[in-house]
Amino acid sequence: MPIYMIQAQQNPLLDQNPIERPILRDRPVNIKNPVEFYPNPVEQYLTVSIDRDQLKNVEFEVYNIIGNTHQIEVEDLSRSQFKIHLDNFKSGYYLLVVKDKENRVSHAYKFQVR
Repeated sequence: MPIYMIQAQQNPLLDQNPIERPILRDRPVNIKNPVEFYPNPVEQYLTVSIDRDQLKNVEFEVYNIIGNTHQIEVEDLSRSQFKIHLDNFKSGYYLLVVKDKENRVSHAYKFQVR
């Protein structure tokens, strides 16, 4: 489902107190998540794809659902794709935190380990 930009327009009929009204434009706003990951649920490893136009110096952290940090091994597959090994993790829900200090960005994503 596309997302459309709303732009305010003044009412030209009222000179003293113009009223702003939203107008829907027919061009969608491009909102893209800079991080994609799969599979979910995870059995051995999580593959993470990064949009390098938005994120440059990426770091990863993994937390369990109660907030404890877990050590992870991250393997670079390409300039924009990483593999995080999770085969020694217990079953449950975890949070993947993707950080880019240069752009002051931090995103958290929930995933499940089987």
